[in-house]
Amino acid sequence: MTRGQMAAVLNRAFEFGDNENKSEYFYDIDQDYALYNDVQMIAQMGITTGYSDGSYKPNNDVTRAQFAVFLARALDQDQFVNPNHTTYTNNRFGFEVTYPDNWEDGEEAENGDGKTLLDDNNSTIRAYGTHYEENQAPDVDDYEEVTLDNGKTAYYHTTQSDNKIAFDLYRVTDETEYHVNGEVTKAFYSENANDIRDTIYSLVTRN
Repeated sequence: MTRGQMAAVLNRAFEFGDNENKSEYFYDIDQDYALYNDVQMIAQMGITTGYSDGSYKPNNDVTRAQFAVFLARALDQDQFVNPNHTTYTNNRFGFEVTYPDNWEDGEEAENGDGKTLLDDNNSTIRAYGTHYEENQAPDVDDYEEVTLDNGKTAYYHTTQSDNKIAFDLYRVTDETEYHVNGEVTKAFYSENANDIRDTIYSLVTRN
């Protein structure tokens, strides 16, 4: 499903109506676009704010996690609870990440910087924050720029060995850097690729 199709599904399912105010929210959505009204309406209802550059990117695919975010905004938040996922909130560095309930997780670190989301059978995934230091920060030239579920920019890097896949999602704001990274077996990755991706892109930071 694309972002444009998702807008149509939500607008028509919840019967938000027509864009009577003829508001223009995104520079890449023209009035001759078939789903123009649907996109404008979910923006008018506060379900999407698009990307930071003022675009909506209607042809981009929507992940399950992204659709859940949009649906949660359309519904009463108290009525929309994903029973199969847990959200970890970090108070020290101010971030959240959502991961599957059935993962064998660990405790929050003693210094409060983060939490092990998965620690099972030679596969580990961790989310944490740290104070930004330029001489120790990742070289983003080696990373791919990506967009998180909430529209914020981050950077992603992955490597493979004979039996392992390692990855790191990196975002820096206001002298704080955030990571969701791990090393998992190829067998675990092949069975849980969607959950891993959804967890990585669910990162929400203070700024």
